[in-house]
Amino acid sequence: MKSHGILMSGEMVRAWLAGLKSQTRRTRGLDVVNEHPDDWRLENINPKFFHAVFQQISELTRVIIRPPYGVVGDELWFKETWKMWEREGDGRDFIHYRADDAKVDPTWWTEKDWKEINSSYFGKWHSSMMMPRRFGRIAVTVTGVRVERLRDITEKDALAEGMGIFAIGDWMGGPIGTYFMLWDKLNGKKMPASQNPWVWVYEFQERKLTS
Repeated sequence: MKSHGILMSGEMVRAWLAGLKSQTRRTRGLDVVNEHPDDWRLENINPKFFHAVFQQISELTRVIIRPPYGVVGDELWFKETWKMWEREGDGRDFIHYRADDAKVDPTWWTEKDWKEINSSYFGKWHSSMMMPRRFGRIAVTVTGVRVERLRDITEKDALAEGMGIFAIGDWMGGPIGTYFMLWDKLNGKKMPASQNPWVWVYEFQERKLTS
């Protein structure tokens, strides 16, 4: 089993904590086919080597792309916005997570981890991109990996993406429409939902809060 850090927005961390998220869609590694996504078709995903094989429709070009966050059985740990929170008493501190304002005692840390804490961890929020593994509180196990076009998402899949955390009735289009709105909020500048990019679909089951 390999471990892979994966960025999660605050909305999606809250959806997982609410027991509503068991899928995520990502375009990482698919830049070549997403320059003109309509020009490509997916031939297969090699079950032995876990490669996605794409064929360019009008030419003989073929590309083979590996899943960016591992394969079935691997671990995904969520990278989220964080900082350290000083507490009085025993001299040890909390990790403070912005998504749900939780202050978590990192009971999984070793003495070595505690000794590596420095003052820069306190006071300001740190980007999820820069989160070290030992600060990650959520780890899940990959149960499925596939490739599809973004707009092939079903209502069931949209709910598995965590859309049930929102007041669906307040949005036009239900879970799918809500998902596309969130997608464009996070990815719209580079790859809007209207472009219908190819995406990796990762399915996962709850494994643990690291704490």
